[in-house]
Amino acid sequence: MNIALYAGVVLVTLSGAAVILRIAIGPSDSDRAIAADLLLGVCIALFILFGMLADYSAIMDVLLVVSSAGFLSSLALARLILRDEQ
Repeated sequence: MNIALYAGVVLVTLSGAAVILRIAIGPSDSDRAIAADLLLGVCIALFILFGMLADYSAIMDVLLVVSSAGFLSSLALARLILRDEQ
């Protein structure tokens, strides 16, 4: 089980590096906004994997609040981008 968790950490970290690259070279603001939202998802996935490795179940409650805040910030950022395009 630990081998699968470590493999998950490596794969999620590689996807996080790809997302950071998209943020750096994204051609438009909407690409960067989507990548920033995906980066939040990558961070949440990493925290879940590390919580499973450390056998720390209380991290799930914290991540629920963080993901809710991330969802609301994504909505606000999408509205801001749409207002600037009009």
